[in-house]
Amino acid sequence: MKKIAAAAALPVDQLAELGVSIGAEAEAVAPAVAVAPAAPAIVADAGEVPADAPKPRGVVDLDTPIVRGSTTIAQVVVRKPASGELRGLTIGALSQGDVDQVTKLLPRITIPALTLQEVKALDPADFTQFTGEVLDFLLPSAAKQG
Repeated sequence: MKKIAAAAALPVDQLAELGVSIGAEAEAVAPAVAVAPAAPAIVADAGEVPADAPKPRGVVDLDTPIVRGSTTIAQVVVRKPASGELRGLTIGALSQGDVDQVTKLLPRITIPALTLQEVKALDPADFTQFTGEVLDFLLPSAAKQG
């Protein structure tokens, strides 16, 4: 049976938006876990997500998975940053894909939360995917439509 891992750090409604269904036990625990920095993964049956469904915005499939202890991270969700998470960063440099600026931002907006060391050790292809997601969040809706 094929499985998809989704981080418990996501609120239940955001998991539903990603097409991931979790059981009642997990729903009761998920709000309490949402603030935990290193939450365990919740596993959902892949049969619940159509194979031809488009990949949700903000999901990065890693070419080179990250190994953290006995856990392998193959997929990371990048969420839109709040204004406070941009503190100490330059939006102009972020919008140009500045490596140092993106490196500082990613630990603040990834689920599961990647450490600064993990971000610095990313495969260049994976880092480029993350940078693309960050740039997408910075574009206004009007720029994306036309």
